[in-house]
Formats: sequence, structure tokens, C-alpha cells
Amino acid sequence: MPYRPRELVVRAREAAARLLATLDHNEMVPRFLDMYAAENRRPGRADQPAHYRDQLETIRVALADLPIVRRWLADPGRIEPHSREAADHSLHFLIAIALLDGAFGLRQFDNERWTDAKVRALMAQLEFTTDVDLARRAGEAYPCALHATGRDGGRYDVEILQPPGFSPNGLDTQTVLDKFAAVTERHLVPDAQNRLVDAVMALDKAISCDGLMQLLATKRTVL
Repeated sequence: MPYRPRELVVRAREAAARLLATLDHNEMVPRFLDMYAAENRRPGRADQPAHYRDQLETIRVALADLPIVRRWLADPGRIEPHSREAADHSLHFLIAIALLDGAFGLRQFDNERWTDAKVRALMAQLEFTTDVDLARRAGEAYPCALHATGRDGGRYDVEILQPPGFSPNGLDTQTVLDKFAAVTERHLVPDAQNRLVDAVMALDKAISCDGLMQLLATKRTVL
């Protein structure tokens, strides 16, 4: 099967989200996540310490040991992105921003955050490696694993062998709906989103695609 870069990006994003979920079970970690989120979103406080980096000693990212992955990880433009397009293909940025925000979507690209000093600091903290065994266990999927060590000695590990983006057993309906809602939230009000979803879900019974096409042709309803 040919390598598909965006599938690996999806895996990295999901692994970051899973690591956050793992960290959330630790009594101390939610407190510093909340503190960091508050400081990170408060203007004029750039001098505040990055609580996330203060609490995590190391964050190691393991990917499938494939030639294309090794070339990707060695690409300077992906390691230090300087544009929206480069950031979209930078595992360093995608993982760092997901860990900092606890979420990933189009909003994470606002204000050229790949240039933000806090984001850059966490990007530099990430250690990347490739793993032959990870690739073997994932089969035809493109896996990702994150291993973090806290300054208190705690270890946090999360591994994604076959995330929803690979879909060997079919797509998860709610995952698709959630992604659709996230990527269209700036362009469609909820009612318009729901009408599109209903039209798509009913396509197997529709006599034509006219209804769906009319919905897709409507003007943007939210700026």
C-alpha cells in the first residue's frame, strides 16, 4: 500500500489527544494543564513560565520505521515551519499544539501560532524516533506512540496503531460527524450543518442528488 502522509498526521494528532487523556487521570497534571491554559490565553503575560514544559521532563514520539518517515523527520521545513502549509505537515507543530490546547482543529492555526515562542519551545522539546516493532504491529496502518516522563518520575504512554483515519474496519459515524462540525463551524450555522448531514445520510434512499447539491450551493451563513 502506498504511503499516505495525511494518515500519519491524523495518527500523531490522535496520539497527542490520547496522551492528554492519559495525563488527565493524574491528580497533579490537570492542575498544571488548567494553569497553563489560563496563562497561555491571557494577553500580555508572555513572561509566564510554560507550566507544561515545567512538569514534563521528556516527550518522545515514535513513528513507523519507514524510509519516507525518516525523510520527513529530517526535513527542516517540517521541523521548523514558517507557513500555514508547512505547519499543516509538521508533526512537531501538530503534536505540540494539540498538547498545549487539548484539542486540534482549524483554530489551532490562527495567528500563525507555529511562530509562537511557547509553541516553539514545546516543539523543540519533542524527541522523535522510528520503531521497527511499531510498524510491524501496525500492519498496513501508520502508527504513532507518545511516551512522556514527568519531573516527578511519572511515566505516561499512549499508542495508536490503527486510529479512525485509517479505518480498516470502517469509519466511525460520530467521529466523522464531529470532524465535519469542526471544519465547517466558521462557515455554517448548526442548522445548516444538520441539514447537510441529514441529506448525506439519506442519499441511499434519494432518487437524485439535487437536494444535497442545493444545500452545498448556499452562501456562507457565518463569517
